[in-house]
Amino acid sequence: MMPSLTTLTAVPSYWPIALALVAFGAIGVRRGWVREVATLGGVLLTWLIVFAFGLTIVGWVNRAALVLAFTWAGGFDAADPLLLVRALKAAPLVDPWRPEALYFALFAFGGGGAYLVGNRLTARVTSPSEMVLGALAGGLNGYVLAYVGLGYLRGPANDGFVLLGSYSTMLVVAAVVAAVAVALVSSLRPQPKRSGRANG
Repeated sequence: MMPSLTTLTAVPSYWPIALALVAFGAIGVRRGWVREVATLGGVLLTWLIVFAFGLTIVGWVNRAALVLAFTWAGGFDAADPLLLVRALKAAPLVDPWRPEALYFALFAFGGGGAYLVGNRLTARVTSPSEMVLGALAGGLNGYVLAYVGLGYLRGPANDGFVLLGSYSTMLVVAAVVAAVAVALVSSLRPQPKRSGRANG
């Protein structure tokens, strides 16, 4: 049996998340807060869907795999179709007790989709304030992606992940609300009117 990632990884728990904060914060400087907040919304929505409907999705995947495997093995033309179905059900494609690999794949797919959708919203930023807000929102994206993704890969959370995850929901909500509020306030400020030259 292959060793788990927990036994293979000697890096402290905080390092992957710290690196994600720095890397995604740097990306957020170029992408801007609008793109990063839109991406964060997609990432959180993906997380919610996997959390709420993960077992249902596992059931759908296993049923589809069962139909395909049954058909490939001969289907009703097999010598004993009932025995074949029982054997296939005994070895499902996704173990309902350990679905972390499927959850990680779904979360990665949703996160990638959110990133692509966010890129289509606005052009890249130019003002320093938008860059700072983009860095904050990008760092938050990195935190969520690293925490959730590594949580799926590592299985049961260790002490570092328990500490980081105990206030994760409150941290995410507070950071998003703060970023959006600052961005809205800055966008609602009256812009100075440019004085045009008089036509001579």
